[in-house]
Amino acid sequence: MSETTNLKLKKHDNPSTNENEFDIENYLNSNWDKLDTAYGNLDNNKVDKVEGKDLSSNDFTNEYKQKLDELENYDDTAIKEDITELQNKNTEQDKEITNLQNENAEIKAENKRLREDLKGFPSNTAEGEYITLNDSADSRFNEFIVKGNSKQKTRSGKNILYVADKEETINNRGITYSVKNGIITLNGTSTGSHYITFTNSLFNINEGDYTISTKVLSGSYSGSVGKQVNIDLSKKLFDGGYIDDTVTVEVQNQQENVYLALYVGSNAIFNNYQIIIQLEEGSVATEIEQYGVSPSPQFPSEIQNVEGNVDIRVYNKNMLNVSEYFIPEKFTINIGSRYFRFAKLSDIFKTKLYVSMFEKIKKDSLVFTLTDTLSTSVSNRILSGGIITNRTFDFTNSKNVYLVVGNSNANGYTDEDLQELINSYNILIEKEGYSNEYIEHKEQNFIFPLSEGQKLYEGSYLAEDGIHHVRKQVELDGTENWDIRSDTHEMRLNLNIYNAIYDSKIYCNKLVQASSWDETGEKIRWVLNSQLVCIHSDTINTANITLDEWKNYLKENNMIIEFGVEEYIEPYTEEQQEVYDEIVKTAK
Repeated sequence: MSETTNLKLKKHDNPSTNENEFDIENYLNSNWDKLDTAYGNLDNNKVDKVEGKDLSSNDFTNEYKQKLDELENYDDTAIKEDITELQNKNTEQDKEITNLQNENAEIKAENKRLREDLKGFPSNTAEGEYITLNDSADSRFNEFIVKGNSKQKTRSGKNILYVADKEETINNRGITYSVKNGIITLNGTSTGSHYITFTNSLFNINEGDYTISTKVLSGSYSGSVGKQVNIDLSKKLFDGGYIDDTVTVEVQNQQENVYLALYVGSNAIFNNYQIIIQLEEGSVATEIEQYGVSPSPQFPSEIQNVEGNVDIRVYNKNMLNVSEYFIPEKFTINIGSRYFRFAKLSDIFKTKLYVSMFEKIKKDSLVFTLTDTLSTSVSNRILSGGIITNRTFDFTNSKNVYLVVGNSNANGYTDEDLQELINSYNILIEKEGYSNEYIEHKEQNFIFPLSEGQKLYEGSYLAEDGIHHVRKQVELDGTENWDIRSDTHEMRLNLNIYNAIYDSKIYCNKLVQASSWDETGEKIRWVLNSQLVCIHSDTINTANITLDEWKNYLKENNMIIEFGVEEYIEPYTEEQQEVYDEIVKTAK
């Protein structure tokens, strides 16, 4: 048995295991009496002690009032100051949070802008050349995009003068000559007058006006040397003048078995003299090209894409690397001064440029400009007579861009002197407008490896998830689903099986593209309404062969064709991914 703490009520301990007899007097009657008494005391306010104080006494009331007075008169200034300080700190923290939020918003906006800028970054791609990437940020690198290319050397076929290849031959009159790809090479000293005849190059010619001209590739000659076109191995059809003359003649009648002949006078001297001779219809000489249509089955032309290891150059806002481009190469312009042409600027400058100069230490009065035409006058000067003028140049359609510098006393200056003068100015070349202050050129170079056989086509570019392509190449070997048009015997191939875009530029290594059918030469055309490729060739006359013969021809003479397709992604190799990640890390 035990008791409760306050009312001393009797209770059983461990009732589940207690085996003692239940005591009604103690556990019930006595307990009920104690509870009733306690209740009576509460009801009659007979509780007289709280923490040892008599509730009815004045000393308890006075003490309670005193404590209330102390609380009312308590000086809470320090607490208020603490609260104010905490409030101020919270305000500062709120400002910091607001600043961080604003900065985060600016960063997000900057990233969005940079992603948009990717679409406009310039590029120049070709095997063995730099791919250069401009950045719109000052003195830091940025994200980038790299594009491939697709191009091909072509010839129209206007040069009808056929000169077949010939190994080096020693003429009995002291002249050595050879022919390779239409290029004639002559060496030696003639010991007597004689003819060099190219009778292994017979061709036919129609009546009408013709112009014959010569393009000198290298070397020199002296003495009497003429060119003429002969027929029947004995009769001269017309005289073409001296070997480097341009002459227009009229052919009266259609002729067959025409060939080129060179007359070499006594004591004529050739020193690695290399030439191409062109015979074309009409009375106007045009730019000289080699004989024959290219690409064609007889004269194929490779489709050129970006292949092998690619040099990628990431650079900041200042495009001009002084150490690379300021390499003097002397030349003279006849305006009373000696000028210098510096190393030709890279193809990345084929755009609109904003050029600024900032004087460091004035050394002398230079003339400084950019130009795409080296002539007897230099206009649009950036620096002239000690006066600096910011200038804009549009070199979008220019083939070459040069830096030109000169001085009224330039004839007395060495290369080192002029280099020192140039170094006395900071030069800034950019693509997005003028800067208020000079920005030092910064760049980083990388080698991006392309796998064996892998190519970057026109429109190809590097992205986070791999190499993106919008063109593809296929090799035609006769196993394709070719058909033949019964009335014209045109060979046709439906490129829908390759997901082709019908209005894209087509490249073929053995046939040229034409917008309409041309019976005069080898053509490949894109038929817009049916999305078919049609083949016709004078060399491979499809009108005279069967479909099986055409397929057998392709089996022995595979053709490569390139065309546009819907964008597809070529995943990076492990090595390419590592290089790409490093470029992105640097660019950011």
